[in-house]
Amino acid sequence: GRIAKDLIVNYDHWVAFALLVSVGAHMCWEAYHHDPDDTTEAEDPRTHSFLKILFVSTVTSIDSLGVGVTLGLASKPIATYAIAIAMAAFVSTYLGLGLAKRMPAAFGSRLEIVGGAVLIVLGFKMLSI
Repeated sequence: GRIAKDLIVNYDHWVAFALLVSVGAHMCWEAYHHDPDDTTEAEDPRTHSFLKILFVSTVTSIDSLGVGVTLGLASKPIATYAIAIAMAAFVSTYLGLGLAKRMPAAFGSRLEIVGGAVLIVLGFKMLSI
C-alpha cells in the first residue's frame, strides 16, 4: 500500500489538474461555439440518450473508484464517507434536475461557461494541494 501511495502522491495533482482544466475548457468552448438558433430535440438539455447516461455513469464510477482507493489508503472509515457522499450526490442531483426544468434554455450556454470556469479554477487549485 505504501508503494502505491508514494506513486500516487507524486502525480495525482497533475492528473487532476489536466482533467479538470481540459473538461472545463471543453465546456467553455462548447458553450461559446453553440448556435442558439440551432436547436433540435437531440440537443435539448432536458433529454439525454441512453449512451450519454451510460458514459456519465461510467466516468462517475471511475471517480468513485479513485475515492475508494484513496479512503482505503488513508485508513478512513469507508461506510461513514460512503453515506455522506451518497446523500450529497442525491441532494445535488435532485436540485440540479429541478433547477434545469425551471430555467429557460437561454441560460444553458451561460451556465456552461460558469461551470467550465469553476472546473478550470479547481484544476489550478489542485496544483497547490
